[in-house]
Amino acid sequence: MLLTFSFTNVYGVYIAVGTIITYLLEPYGYDNSDAGIMLGAVVIFGVIGSFFFSILLDKTKKFIIIYRFMCVSILILVLMLEFTLKKDNFVILCIHLAFFGFFLIATLPVGFSFSVDMTYPVNETLSSGFLILFSTIFGTIFSYTASYILSVPRDRLDEDGPIAVENTLTIMICMLVGAVITSFFVK
Repeated sequence: MLLTFSFTNVYGVYIAVGTIITYLLEPYGYDNSDAGIMLGAVVIFGVIGSFFFSILLDKTKKFIIIYRFMCVSILILVLMLEFTLKKDNFVILCIHLAFFGFFLIATLPVGFSFSVDMTYPVNETLSSGFLILFSTIFGTIFSYTASYILSVPRDRLDEDGPIAVENTLTIMICMLVGAVITSFFVK
């Protein structure tokens, strides 16, 4: 049950990032095409990370250590987003988000492998199906909540732009802190 909650947090972050990336970048002067390129970097490097961590997992069978490492890395990258999310910082932001995707998307195969290992007598499709079901529900809730919170400051514009651009980072940090904290309770 704890693995399901931990995995749904991380997968929910993945869904929410894909949904709100335009709102995340818009106050800093990036448009939809910039957001698309950055999201493409997240996905491409996420696939590379998935291959890397899957091979590492097959060789070591250290599910919990790899999963915890990935969650902590995601949290550190979100905290570092404070420094790279600036105007006219496109290349650095793309590289940062590529590393973010490397760890974030790679948690999917690691989480699935971990759940199959923990629920061994249960069929793989059943355990994976439950993870996807709950993760999608949780990700949808994250997306709607984050979209609502991000739209509030956009309705009340100051002369300098949005009043509270920091709400974007607050949302991301809260989501990821929840994912990291719950991952440490899975044994």
